[in-house]
Amino acid sequence: MRRRSGPLTHAGDQENRAEPLALSEKVRHALGMKSLPTLGILGGMGPLGGADFFRTLVERTPAGREEDHVPVVLLSDPTIPRRPEALASGDMEPVEDALVDRLQILAEAGAQAAVIPCNTAHYWLEGLRKRSSLPILSIVDAGVTASKAAGARRVAVLGTAPTMDGGLYDGPLRAAGLEVAVLDASAKESVQAAIAATKRNALDEAAEALGLALAMLSFDVD
Repeated sequence: MRRRSGPLTHAGDQENRAEPLALSEKVRHALGMKSLPTLGILGGMGPLGGADFFRTLVERTPAGREEDHVPVVLLSDPTIPRRPEALASGDMEPVEDALVDRLQILAEAGAQAAVIPCNTAHYWLEGLRKRSSLPILSIVDAGVTASKAAGARRVAVLGTAPTMDGGLYDGPLRAAGLEVAVLDASAKESVQAAIAATKRNALDEAAEALGLALAMLSFDVD
């Protein structure tokens, strides 16, 4: 029954804070559309991921007036089955079915394209693109492109265990000529602690754990 509810990445040597880009043009060209589409944001994994993506989109759009902003439909649904556990068990279908269902809700709400601000969910991207009527932007591709544009040479990927260990970013980063930095077990544990704290809104605790992870980063390459 359908519910109708309303890369973390760190570029090695420098902070990735690019100047605001013409996001509306980038979205339009990436999707091959002549006019700016209504963008559907499928959030809730965890909830602050979608909220932060939306805020960043608004803040980095060089708008002279409100009409210049990207039209958005945001669906934040924290009941989507947990992605790391699905990957660990091999039971992938319930997650894909749930994501396809929510993408359909976005389409019915007027979205013409979609983005999913959850790195781990991108393990299902190929299947989602086959089953959904919406073009789906890849935050993996966007993260690699942004790292390259920022002048990074080595990139440390911070995320869930499957995101860090499963090679989600490794191939695309290396294909772009970037090196992948190695995280030791302690750094990975701190990243997991930061993610867990963020999902329960303990943001000070999350910042402390993430700071520990960043301090432990090794820039030896894999």
